[in-house]
Amino acid sequence: PEFRPTRKYGAESPLQANLFDKWLTKAGDPERALKRLIEEGVPLGIESPIECFGIFPPNTNPKKNPVTSGKGALDSAIDNYLSMKDQPEDAEIETERLIKLGYLSRVPRRELPAIVGHKGKPARLALIVKDKADGSRKRRIIVDHRRNGGNDKANVPERPVLPRVIDAVMMLVALMRLALTTKTKMTLVAMDFSDAYFHFLVKETEWAHCS
Repeated sequence: PEFRPTRKYGAESPLQANLFDKWLTKAGDPERALKRLIEEGVPLGIESPIECFGIFPPNTNPKKNPVTSGKGALDSAIDNYLSMKDQPEDAEIETERLIKLGYLSRVPRRELPAIVGHKGKPARLALIVKDKADGSRKRRIIVDHRRNGGNDKANVPERPVLPRVIDAVMMLVALMRLALTTKTKMTLVAMDFSDAYFHFLVKETEWAHCS
């Protein structure tokens, strides 16, 4: 395991930064910020810029809304969505699970002004509950940063494009061609990460916008 500095709030990322960096280097991947994102946290494009590596097309209509003052917002009444209030037991189970894993932190109210300052505006929470075929329940908490203006403050310089089915097919064909021409035995591995988005911490400079 790699050594990482301890944090006051939140756990360290479970991802091994050096391992991922060596994979990217070996593959010749143009994305070179992954190691730093794992170690230092991910910028939101508000206080810290989002780096670009030419993988996605540029965003031709970036948002440039200024960071407005959220003074007084911590003292205002912020109500969660009905899904949180109508399913209190499920909301409590999922919240405590994320806190236990270190993906959420319960912060004393007296410490919030020092973290949030005058920029943060609390976001409303929603809960999605799905009953699975095996009788278990899958719960997901949604933090709505669209309604509180958080998304509008982020400057996103690139427009993410999801891969198409044909992209996956062509990559597989290219690997098969390489294996045949070089007579190399290849093994394809599919990986799925539980709570994948929580594996990346938010950069500390952006914490004021994550209340």
